[in-house]
Amino acid sequence: MNTNQLQLAENLERIQAGLNLDDNTWLELLGVSKLEYLRVKSGRILLPNSKLDELAKYSGIHEKSLLTDEVDYRRVKPMFPELSEIPQRYTKGAHGRWRNSILALEFIESKYGWRARHACLKFFGLNETLISNPFGRVSMQFMQDLCSYLYERQFSLQDIFEMGAYANILNRNTILGQNYANKEDPESVYKSFMENIEVYERNCTYNFEYVNKAACAIRVKSIKDVTEEIGVYKLGSHLVCQWKAGFISSLTSYLNLPHANVTETQCVHRGDKHCLFEADYSQAYVANENRPKVFLH
Repeated sequence: MNTNQLQLAENLERIQAGLNLDDNTWLELLGVSKLEYLRVKSGRILLPNSKLDELAKYSGIHEKSLLTDEVDYRRVKPMFPELSEIPQRYTKGAHGRWRNSILALEFIESKYGWRARHACLKFFGLNETLISNPFGRVSMQFMQDLCSYLYERQFSLQDIFEMGAYANILNRNTILGQNYANKEDPESVYKSFMENIEVYERNCTYNFEYVNKAACAIRVKSIKDVTEEIGVYKLGSHLVCQWKAGFISSLTSYLNLPHANVTETQCVHRGDKHCLFEADYSQAYVANENRPKVFLH
């Protein structure tokens, strides 16, 4: 069993999922029997070149890529129309961007594998093609539903917190991430984050209760026009707040500093008028102050 055989077996399973085909239709497309396909999946044989050509035509993936780990699964489009549009629930009141939702799915895949990611997308009537544009608009309802889905399947609050923190780790190479990385201290990163909040979403208002070198408190409140558009009294859930806490905590990672300790001391989902996230980044502040200074001459 060689590497090409193993990689092809993995790619075939992911492509079948991307095409949204049942086993019988998939075997018919490949033109192989169930027994032959089991031998391919076990890595014992390769598909003939003629079959690889046919698969490349249907999937939109170059034949040579099928034997490598470089397949772009976002190019695999479902063959049937039922998964051709984003569900209305996620297009109504769409004032956020897909980027953070995509990064949440990246976290799921990194922790539990691509099958868990695919199961999430399938459950919500989505596919990789529909969510391929990180700048596309999406309702906060999706993140709310995703967090609930995961929590009901044994994700802990800490897992959801880490999922939020993971977003900034993957955002490091973006223009905004590079902007944060050029700040001189954690306080400046948090101030820049607040100045750029509309790049992330326009569902809520974000304001400082206070901010200093070692800590800050961020007050978050749903925008009335958005709640009315969606038809809810308040946006998100206590689980989404946990995701936001994780996101806020890892802003210091852009400076390669320890994450902040973030506590949500007030929450609309516990009966408060707004959500209040208190971030203690004193450890990051001290670490930053103790760094060797570089002087340019």
